[in-house]
Amino acid sequence: MSFESLMAASQRLSVSVETMAAVGAQLRLQQEGLDADPRVGALLNEIARAVDPQLLENVDTHQQAVVLALIQTMFHQALDLLENPARAPRVELHRPGHPSIAGAGVAPNRPRN
Repeated sequence: MSFESLMAASQRLSVSVETMAAVGAQLRLQQEGLDADPRVGALLNEIARAVDPQLLENVDTHQQAVVLALIQTMFHQALDLLENPARAPRVELHRPGHPSIAGAGVAPNRPRN
């Protein structure tokens, strides 16, 4: 792979990362009752609508909190992997037969039943 191809792939992937961060930021503003700068708030709304015009409709506060926690967990795990790529994975079993690699970005933590 050439440098140009690697850069192009990285830029394509960054759109998903930034979109997920924007959705999480919008949820955090709603959950914590924070007032965003009007320009940032408008941009966050625009991004959420671009994903799905009804993305944040018909979602109660508990559901918002669950999704926000999931997004935060994914970012924490991804950052942990980025900062500690040489460490051994920590395998956590949340449900029989469904392992996840905590902090390794291999699989998201699954909710416990």
